[in-house]
Amino acid sequence: MNTIEVKCRAKLNLSLDIIGIREDGYHLMDMVMQSVDLADTLFFKKTDKNEIEIVSATGDVPENEDNLVYRAAKLLKERYKIADGVKIEIQKRIPLNSGLGGGSADAAGTIVSLAKLWEIDVQEDVLFEIGLMLGADIPFCMRGGTARVGGIGERINNLKPLVNIPTVILMPSTGISTREAFKRIDRLRDYDRPNTEILISAIESKNIKVISNNLINVFKTSGLSPQSDRPIELLINHGAMGASMSGSGSAVFGIFDSKESALSALRRVEDKYVGFLTRFVDSGLSLKIK
Repeated sequence: MNTIEVKCRAKLNLSLDIIGIREDGYHLMDMVMQSVDLADTLFFKKTDKNEIEIVSATGDVPENEDNLVYRAAKLLKERYKIADGVKIEIQKRIPLNSGLGGGSADAAGTIVSLAKLWEIDVQEDVLFEIGLMLGADIPFCMRGGTARVGGIGERINNLKPLVNIPTVILMPSTGISTREAFKRIDRLRDYDRPNTEILISAIESKNIKVISNNLINVFKTSGLSPQSDRPIELLINHGAMGASMSGSGSAVFGIFDSKESALSALRRVEDKYVGFLTRFVDSGLSLKIK
């Protein structure tokens, strides 16, 4: 085994709630998360150089320790005293700083792929622990599908997977950083919060209408992301059953009843926003070992 190709899929927050803050400052979350088939592709090739080399086909990602992929590879290499090196090629499709978890997905793919490439024999919970050292969304991105995620990201309860639900993602041109979003929301008290139990019940019964009516993200309802208002309005006006924002933004998404209606909506707004036609899938990663 010398080469691995992995698809690292984006995530959406069907709901996002903040239920507390730990003594160390980390926020306690209650989220329902969903994988979609918008994905980055990473290629891993074992080398004998005893170094980590990162290349990007588009040149739009850091090729050093500013990149979560590099840090994930370095953490594994040092923790398990791996002598081999690796060359990692990154092909980006998931927009940066969008709330779609692209960096987390790539780090998840790196941890899982290098554990195989370097023949590190550990259980999934150990890989989750390693992922959580780097980012709260990484454990979910390893497993993917449909799940309720709690704590700071370490508690993952799989739900009945939602698959093949047509979805349009739009990218407003501006947003605020995740860190700044948390700082601002800590100062607020009055905003709509999701009814997570109703959403989960609808997921278990695959009631897409009720799911669509319960897409609530406190970063949106708190008024911190006014740039998301217009694209969400357009998605609803063009046929989305429901629409919301993912993470702390800036990406928004709409759920549709058919691929045709989703494509029609995307075509009507693509002169205003960068957009993607995608669908719900039941896994976060897809590996090909060569």
